[in-house]
Amino acid sequence: MRTGGTLRKNPFEHGFVTQASALPEGWEHLSSDEITKILGGKLHDIVVGLDSGLAGLDGGGWEVVSHNTMAVEKVLVINFLIRREKAVDPGCRRDAVGSLHDVEQKK
Repeated sequence: MRTGGTLRKNPFEHGFVTQASALPEGWEHLSSDEITKILGGKLHDIVVGLDSGLAGLDGGGWEVVSHNTMAVEKVLVINFLIRREKAVDPGCRRDAVGSLHDVEQKK
């Protein structure tokens, strides 16, 4: 990443989480107010579950940076861009599920 003519490393690792929820039959014929209520309820349910899901995902530490919503036929699809700080201590590593562990330095 370039900043003011110098090159610096990105301190974050990024990922994506995708959630999907079925839309009711005939949703495309509803009024905008009805669609807003349905989508709002579905988004609320997904976001509530997302917080606890991110806490246990690959060792935790994730935060949502951005999201995108779209309807694909009869399914509401939400993509979340997530990030967390990279392990910066060369004496640490992440295991298969992302937990940080001290690594013995070879001499």
